[in-house]
Amino acid sequence: MITWIIVIAAFIIAVAHFINEEFYIRLTKEAFYHPSISFSAGVSITYVLLEMFPEFSIGVRAQGNYLFIFLLTGFVIVHLIEKYIYQHSSGKKTDDNLQLEGTVLSFIYHLVIGILMVSLFKMSFSDGMLFFIAVALHTSTNALPVDTTLHLGGRIIMASSTPLGALFAIVFIPMMTATAFYALMGLVTGALLFTVVRHNIPSTKESRPVFFIIGVVVYTLVILAI
Repeated sequence: MITWIIVIAAFIIAVAHFINEEFYIRLTKEAFYHPSISFSAGVSITYVLLEMFPEFSIGVRAQGNYLFIFLLTGFVIVHLIEKYIYQHSSGKKTDDNLQLEGTVLSFIYHLVIGILMVSLFKMSFSDGMLFFIAVALHTSTNALPVDTTLHLGGRIIMASSTPLGALFAIVFIPMMTATAFYALMGLVTGALLFTVVRHNIPSTKESRPVFFIIGVVVYTLVILAI
């Protein structure tokens, strides 16, 4: 039963990944889009700070402080790749490079998402669902800090990364050590922290603070209840 739940969850994230930000704008009215971005950011940052950090800290206490390196690495890699592309490209070349970087980085990132989601569902249903909801909302409004290609084939390939990661984990999860699990969690936590703070939390007039607060309060209550 749990395997089917994981498959469905991976498929939903794949759909969210497929439509992501730019396509999502076309499907929704602007009046709904900006509040949904703010709500998603509230949910995502709440999950990262109240669920992923504490869970990751458990692994650090059990395995060693060196695991914090993976947390830092996830944050730094996304930041440096983005900065490198912006600083060493210009004009149309910038757009092409950003799309290429977005394609590769997004595929790898969501591959890891799929693997980690399976691990969390195997730990407990509630852990898996909390992770799934936060990631699905985050992905549907902004997959990664750069736009991904609008080419249909490219979107399908990238969207398949989460199901592929989940399938890989379902087959090979018995071989995953606790160290590998918490290393993956550190990478995802660092990457999520960067993308949410840097790109998902609106800082301009498009921001909807009320919906951000609603997202924070709602998901805080959900986490505390579970």
